[in-house]
Amino acid sequence: MLRVLATMASLAITTIAQADAPLLRSCVGAADSQWCEEAHAMYRKHGPRPADHTGMRNIAYCQWTGCGGAFRIDRAGSCALRRDIMRRFVGRTDGSDDLHFANCVKAGH
Repeated sequence: MLRVLATMASLAITTIAQADAPLLRSCVGAADSQWCEEAHAMYRKHGPRPADHTGMRNIAYCQWTGCGGAFRIDRAGSCALRRDIMRRFVGRTDGSDDLHFANCVKAGH
């Protein structure tokens, strides 16, 4: 019984950790491990905080490109985040937001 409880606790902890950063990938074997580690550090510092314009833009970019293997590519998620950015930060967006949004439309997201 104790072994079952320990296994369940371990699975719960792993699931919670994965839920905190579902987009991050291991940097082991990444094409550019330094850039990968820097992207992880950026995510840990900024996370997906709704009031952080720059942090949200960086995460949307990494979702789109993978940032050197640091992120799992999730273009639909990237586009959803970019739409949220454009709604939240009217007047603070720039051409890069517009270009990314145009790429989302082209990709059908």
